[in-house]
Amino acid sequence: MFDTLVEHALSTLQDLPATLQRFYQPDTPTGERAFHQQFVIARLEGGVPGLAHAKQQTLAAASPAPNTATLHALLQAIGAATDADVPHTLAVINALYNRQLGAYLPHFESAPETVVHFDTPQRIGMVGYFAPLVPILVRAGHSVHCVERDRQYWQSSQDVLVGPDHSTLHHCDTVLCTATVLLNDSLAVMRDAAQQCTRFVLLGPSVPLAPRCLEPLGVTHLAGRHVSNASAFWSACDQGRDWSEHTNKFLFDIKKAPSPPGESALN
Repeated sequence: MFDTLVEHALSTLQDLPATLQRFYQPDTPTGERAFHQQFVIARLEGGVPGLAHAKQQTLAAASPAPNTATLHALLQAIGAATDADVPHTLAVINALYNRQLGAYLPHFESAPETVVHFDTPQRIGMVGYFAPLVPILVRAGHSVHCVERDRQYWQSSQDVLVGPDHSTLHHCDTVLCTATVLLNDSLAVMRDAAQQCTRFVLLGPSVPLAPRCLEPLGVTHLAGRHVSNASAFWSACDQGRDWSEHTNKFLFDIKKAPSPPGESALN
């Protein structure tokens, strides 16, 4: 799946004039990291950002990235590198998609959890345990069925089931995934396991604005973040501070996604 995304980016975005100015790669201290320390950020010429979540061990293993390169050469170079460099590749790809469609996102500002607001209780599937969202869903009367590899989150109760078995997604009405399913190539497996769901949502800051690439793969909604104050965002990055307050959340149905200039809307 990640190779598909890279190929799509190379075929549709390579002619966009863009130069990578730098990567912001957080320090990797031992212990728990703050939210803003969990992402690689690519900055394109003109201040266009692209984010990608990276595990601590992945950041430590990643090879040094060039500070400046043409986009096509950069994608070819890091796209063929080790698995540890995948977050850098995704950050660059996301920056380009943001350059293409980012201006439309203020029209889609919304809390991503609104995608699971229903009049009747639903079975909500998750790929990865989203701790803050689980109690919100349970209080609303939904049951949560989560696929999670980390044993510390495994649990079983009347309303919440967390474990490694992705077959638990089979009867879910809505499934929520982060962009990790792109990085570890598990999107197809999870989508196949959730054949009965009517909403298959990619959410989080790493979600690429690539509706034409993701819709054929069964994704129905995109929910992420866009930078609302670029100067404050980059100032925070330069100083190693939390940049999240300079971003807003967005959510849209992929069939109603914004289209690049000169292209008709998706129908």
